Amino acid sequence: MLMVSKIKFFFLLWKYYFHNKKNFKKSPNGDSMVLVENNALCDSHIVYSYLSNILSQKYNSKIYSYNPNFFDNKFRKLIFYIKIFFLFSYRHIYFSFGVEKNIIPKRNNKNEIEKKFNEVKNKLKSNKDIYDINLKGVNVGDLVYDGFLRKYDFPTINVNSKIFEEYLKNFIDLFYFWFDFFSNHKISSVIVSHTVYEFGIVLRLAIKNKIKAYSAGSFFIFSHDEKNKSIFDMPYFSEEFQKLDERTRIKSISEGKKFIDRKFSGEKTIENKVTALPAESPLKTKNFSDRVLRINKKNKILIAAHHFSDAPNAFGRNIFNDFYDWVDFLGKKSSNSEYDWYIKFHPLEYDSNKDTIKFFLKKYPTLKLIDKNITHSQLISEKINVILTIYGTIGLEYAYFNIPVINAGNTNPHCSYNFNYHAKNIDDYNYAIDNFEKIKLNYDKKYIYEYFYMRYLHGFYLFPDELENDYGNIDYQSCLVYGKWMDIYNEKLNIKLSDHIKSFVDSSSFRCVKIK
Repeated sequence: MLMVSKIKFFFLLWKYYFHNKKNFKKSPNGDSMVLVENNALCDSHIVYSYLSNILSQKYNSKIYSYNPNFFDNKFRKLIFYIKIFFLFSYRHIYFSFGVEKNIIPKRNNKNEIEKKFNEVKNKLKSNKDIYDINLKGVNVGDLVYDGFLRKYDFPTINVNSKIFEEYLKNFIDLFYFWFDFFSNHKISSVIVSHTVYEFGIVLRLAIKNKIKAYSAGSFFIFSHDEKNKSIFDMPYFSEEFQKLDERTRIKSISEGKKFIDRKFSGEKTIENKVTALPAESPLKTKNFSDRVLRINKKNKILIAAHHFSDAPNAFGRNIFNDFYDWVDFLGKKSSNSEYDWYIKFHPLEYDSNKDTIKFFLKKYPTLKLIDKNITHSQLISEKINVILTIYGTIGLEYAYFNIPVINAGNTNPHCSYNFNYHAKNIDDYNYAIDNFEKIKLNYDKKYIYEYFYMRYLHGFYLFPDELENDYGNIDYQSCLVYGKWMDIYNEKLNIKLSDHIKSFVDSSSFRCVKIK
């Protein structure tokens, strides 16, 4: 079975290689370069091929790919080159759409990096200070924070730990490689996969140097600048929606309602792919377990917890340093509260958070853990009173049932609407929790439909059937997606996609919208 899979991989990789060689001309021989991230995200490769060639023609630039990070060890480096030699590497896909060379970061002088590390480290007294890390005038604190949590799957950061110090030193080394590279080469534009973690270094340096910077995948393309360094386009939703003509607005509300109805009937929608929701809806009605919430007159509050190591700053800085500090704050608050406090984790994230969950339950006995298999439908039926999150999709789901949701900050997907409350600071957050019954929220369903449309239905999608089909039926990060693309490819689609991306590149828009 494994051999069959490898043969299929090899066949699709090289079939797509020749498809690209036929459809993309050799890139110009100018003195500047388009930098496109080298990765194994097959669906993104298709978008990169179009976007990089459009930028190459626009700026008369060569196309170079780059590895965003150092090799972890010599073995990984060896495997990288063995795959290229035996024709099993995605490097060949990059060559097929015009990439001439791949840039691999190299480590700097150890003494110089040690000196720069000590300058930074001496200023760190707590994890909050990490956010103030600036290198050559570029703030990278959030990249350091999220990158460390992700790499080691830690719930929070101890700035004095050896493991963090080693990570920080490595990050600084990587940053200065890219700083020197930008200083010594003429770069016209960059394309990245993510705006967070170490991936964000190249993006931040491009923005600092006023170089066109894009993040792209099969369901998004963003153009970044000093104002918009992340994919956080949600603050513009309400304003952008009002720019649509009246007929389109009415149609869009109807379309949003159609997908919301599907969502709450238990169907998978495009939301499952974009936000990595589980296949089965947590709001699907089914036979409930024994009662979970205590029967008494107390208000019942639910902490809808996040994966502790999963990018607390994905959309920007919130009012807590990380998810650990947030839960710790709420645990302390629960100890002196008249509410009944409950905490629930995403079913797909429960096991990987188990040790931290146990720690908090022991530290704060006033918190009651909701089993991962208990549905939100059951909690709603048992009259949960208020929900706390930082940026969870739960903000829409409970608002739909007129249940107040308080977000810990305004860097959350629902910030453009007031069907949730968005705390301005910790004092405001405290007040909102204590006085949630006094908060005025607008549960008019049309705003929920509008939000769903703007977030999931209005943006760019590579495949014309993306909204209606294949919600994860194939692995979009495997060579299978090359096959899907070649199956639907024709000259009309080629021209339509090229013109659409070119129009976006020539515009001043932040977000690329869907192809009409």
